[in-house]
Amino acid sequence: MDGSQFKSCYELFPDPLLLQTPEGTWLTNPAADALGLSQTDLDRLSEWDGSSPIWLSRQFFYVQGHRTADGLFLLLVADSFLSSTTDNLSSQLRQTLSQAFNSLALLKESLTSDTSPAIQGWISGLTQALFRIFRMATELEHSTANELSRHKSCLDLTQWLDSLTTELRYWCPASDKVTLRAELPSAPLAAMANYTLLDYLVTHLVSNAIKAASGQEAEIVLSLKKNADQAVLTIHCNADAFSPEVLTDPLWNQPTRLLPGRGLGLGVPITQRIAALHGGTLMASHTKDGSQITLSLPTAIPEGYLASPALRPNIIDEFSPVRVVLSDALSVDAFHPHYLTRSNK
Repeated sequence: MDGSQFKSCYELFPDPLLLQTPEGTWLTNPAADALGLSQTDLDRLSEWDGSSPIWLSRQFFYVQGHRTADGLFLLLVADSFLSSTTDNLSSQLRQTLSQAFNSLALLKESLTSDTSPAIQGWISGLTQALFRIFRMATELEHSTANELSRHKSCLDLTQWLDSLTTELRYWCPASDKVTLRAELPSAPLAAMANYTLLDYLVTHLVSNAIKAASGQEAEIVLSLKKNADQAVLTIHCNADAFSPEVLTDPLWNQPTRLLPGRGLGLGVPITQRIAALHGGTLMASHTKDGSQITLSLPTAIPEGYLASPALRPNIIDEFSPVRVVLSDALSVDAFHPHYLTRSNK
């Protein structure tokens, strides 16, 4: 095969191909160009060491490559984070967690008014640890290829955010030093959405904001407004600013490795998938007193849609998905054996 034939095959190859020369120059085919890889993405690829999958251009890719003295050749194949393995692992985690939570429930039933604070503290720590594992199992489920394709209905975003904020406040004890506040429009604001997925998206971003506060006194404001044909939701925190690249460069890029205190690193990719499923976008930015993430959602309702806007249930239970997602950010106080019976702020 001569040079022109090789170039023709290279350009027609359906998957992204990249060749880095010894001088550091990248040669790419059209499929790779279409990804719009950032310099951060290219820098990460230049350090490729055989680990996979890898997060690039807002999705996971399985990377096959070969490094020689003449350069680095890479083939990228879209990957859904080892979906078959993920499903199996998540299912096994849930079965084991179910047994653990059942045993924990029996343990809590044996508590009396004379049970020492130290024992109650140990139970709180155990409960939080189990919830954090539960959170990982949930992320694994959400990372599969088709799991997020859920039904959308006409949703009153104003009522949804008011209800969600109420639950977020419930699970955030005063000892966390974080105040949650909602700024809502005076009228209903409808959009085609799945409130369960939006709950996950917003709760994950709130969880990140709480962690960014790092024990400081902080206020998180959830603001909902209508702008032309878009519903605009901003999550602002006046704690330490984070980099706007948080949406394009996740904190941890290798989900096949577990690093203490870093979780699975799948939260941001999942929130982006949820935004995309709703035809929306996410944008992170600095503000004069902190950082914020903005979610924009289209408000168009299909012509002829007759059902009244759906409302988010105002029910809070021990295994609420909101509590599961927040478990990575809350203090151990939020998992006290008698937390559900306490009056909350």
